[in-house]
Order: sequence, then C-alpha cells, then structure tokens
Amino acid sequence: FTFILDQACLNESLIALGQKLNISVDLSQDIRHLKQHRIHMTARERLANDTLYEFVRRKFRRDIELYEWAKSQSIVDCSKLDNPK
Repeated sequence: FTFILDQACLNESLIALGQKLNISVDLSQDIRHLKQHRIHMTARERLANDTLYEFVRRKFRRDIELYEWAKSQSIVDCSKLDNPK
C-alpha cells in the first residue's frame, strides 16, 4: 500500500496517516526542525516572463500532471482545510 502526503498540509497529513495506521503522532518531536510553511510567489510571478512561463509549463506538462494527480490522491485534501499551513 502507498500513502501520499501533501507537503502543503504536512502536519495534518501526518496526523491522518497516524490515524490510518493506528499509531500516535507527536508532531512537536517528529518535525520540530521543519519551518512553518510559507506562501511563495507563483511560478509565473517568479519568472516574470509570460513567454518563458508558457514554455516551461509546456515542457514540464507531464510532471505537472503527475503532481496534480498525486495531490488528488493525497491522504488529506489540503484545499478543503479551513486553515492550510
């Protein structure tokens, strides 16, 4: 079996995984070294060039599709959380 965790809501995903496996997850000890998730600029904003952005998007289309599929299969749907981290 495989569990997919979305790093956008890693804490919630780890808790859900622990519940599925019937184990206790103490986030204060396990991932205390990780920085709190920050919202970054979009790829388009970082590139600041629409032509380059469209080229990169086409070039990595399959990778983007795989990423989107993996997010849809994640143990927690981060987009449905009230306060995503």
